[in-house]
Amino acid sequence: MRIGGADVTVQTGGVALNMVTRRGGNKVSFGGRFYAVDEKFQATHGDKVAELKKTERSFAGINRIKNNKDYGFNIGLPLRKDKAWFWGFYGVQDIKTSTIYGTRDDTLLENYAAKLNLQPIPQNRMEVFVHVGGKKKSGRSASASRSRSGNRRRRSRPFLPGKVRTFVFTGRSAKIK
Repeated sequence: MRIGGADVTVQTGGVALNMVTRRGGNKVSFGGRFYAVDEKFQATHGDKVAELKKTERSFAGINRIKNNKDYGFNIGLPLRKDKAWFWGFYGVQDIKTSTIYGTRDDTLLENYAAKLNLQPIPQNRMEVFVHVGGKKKSGRSASASRSRSGNRRRRSRPFLPGKVRTFVFTGRSAKIK
């Protein structure tokens, strides 16, 4: 990965990210992950919170972790040996927290990605990459005067027919020397 705007090949100023995503190969490959965190992993800072509540009139408390999960899997496989490969990914981040007012503040992120690599002749190759993401958010605009049911809920759905929220398509053809 290369980060920076000083590269001569980058035609814009500012930050440029040049990342290479995974791809399928001639052997089937699997990968997966599962991470979980609950309130036992968060420090309480009880004495500091009590001290701040006495000295700072506007201090209401700290946000709390309820249960956070991050899980997903990926698969890579050949469609035709030395000619066509596929790679796919599915991942979820399920974040459950509470605000300083004790109201719910939950986020659910779902991501799908797929990549198709083709090399019809030894001198040329092509790749197609698709990434789709969805977000569900509960607990926006939480405050002491707004009840749990009064918090706004926002929803962005993953790819469904007629409901595309985030869609990235890239194609690349390169001549191999």
